[in-house]
Amino acid sequence: SAEHMAKHTANNINNSLGSVKNAFGGLKGILGGVGGVLAGLGLSLGTKAVFDYSKSLDNAKINWEVLMGSAEEGQKMLQRIQQFAKDTPFDFDSTQKFAQQLKIAGLNGDQLFKTMQVIGDSAQGNAEKAEGIATAYQQMSAKGKIQAEEMNQLLERGIPAWDMLAKATGKSKAELMDMASKGQLLADEYLPKL
Repeated sequence: SAEHMAKHTANNINNSLGSVKNAFGGLKGILGGVGGVLAGLGLSLGTKAVFDYSKSLDNAKINWEVLMGSAEEGQKMLQRIQQFAKDTPFDFDSTQKFAQQLKIAGLNGDQLFKTMQVIGDSAQGNAEKAEGIATAYQQMSAKGKIQAEEMNQLLERGIPAWDMLAKATGKSKAELMDMASKGQLLADEYLPKL
């Protein structure tokens, strides 16, 4: 009869739906287990990140104590670097690395942070680019003079170095380029003006 066939079809549909429900229930259990594993993995990675940061901070503290000549001055500098890192898109490691490069290049205090801000703005949050800019500063410092090669490195990374130096010195770019070609732009005198 039609009624019997309808009941039989309804039972088949109910059985199929029950199987689908059981399959989803099993999948939910599996995903719940995966979620627990992922949560545990996240906790483990978070713990590792905390330990890595702590180790990095300890190393930076020692480096800055040496660079600044005392634990107190090193701690002050480290606090400024941490604040700078919080206020910019750069992480702590990148920030303190290029700060060290600039310190080694002879920049100090507010001039160092002013230069870091210029570098950060020019690098647009790209740590590799920022470190490249800081390296150019460090190279000029090591050579004892500003040369076109490093100024062009800065220009390629978005820092209008010749314009900045011209504005700071009152000299034209052509004069400065000529002075650089003759080795007359001494790093001690002109690098802090960038």
